[in-house]
Amino acid sequence: MDYLDRQDGSEHSSEDIKAAIEAVLFTAGEPLSLDILTAVTGMDRKETKDLIEVMASEFADRSHGILIREIEGGYQLCTKPECYKYIESLVEQRHKQPLSQAALEVLSVVAYRQPVTKAVVESIRGVSSDSSFDRLIEKNLIAEIGRLDAPGKPKLYSTTEEFLRQFGLKSAEELPVMNLPVQEPVYPGGKDGDETEDTKSDPAPGDMDLVDPGTAAPGTGDPGIEKGDLQE
Repeated sequence: MDYLDRQDGSEHSSEDIKAAIEAVLFTAGEPLSLDILTAVTGMDRKETKDLIEVMASEFADRSHGILIREIEGGYQLCTKPECYKYIESLVEQRHKQPLSQAALEVLSVVAYRQPVTKAVVESIRGVSSDSSFDRLIEKNLIAEIGRLDAPGKPKLYSTTEEFLRQFGLKSAEELPVMNLPVQEPVYPGGKDGDETEDTKSDPAPGDMDLVDPGTAAPGTGDPGIEKGDLQE
């Protein structure tokens, strides 16, 4: 059995440390950074990361129902997709209405243009998107991350860790690259106006043509939005 030296001078087997990491990930229920896991185990970063990678390989075996997923540099225990039908039979799931075509279009635009304002999304789609934004926020697929330093200080939206989990991505950088023309940013109420909410509801999916999502590669955000423009 392999033994590892902790930073406090004590000695523990690699199996003990792996068990500790598993317990901590299970208890957290959300991604934990390598720094947190290093502090918990008392190991150095390289040894902790190596152990996590070994555990991920072991969990990937078909005899396990869970896996370790890396999400934006953090690690989380998740159930394997192929086990969903068994989990569903055990726990009575409340009915979850699938996303509408309109909501999927909004999610696509946000994913490719983040951080992005609602006005830019609506200018790309050509229709009001209030109800779709509300639905995506309710499902924790997008979230407000700040305000743009521009007239009216419109809200900026980005995708969430839940979005990455749902689509099996480590980060937004794994989205397929789309080389589309850049579109000028649109500010709610015009250049001098305050942000306003359009109360018109989304049209039914069948009444609307599918619009190509976004006009920039993942992570590039709105044209003209500099890092210093984003306000928390």
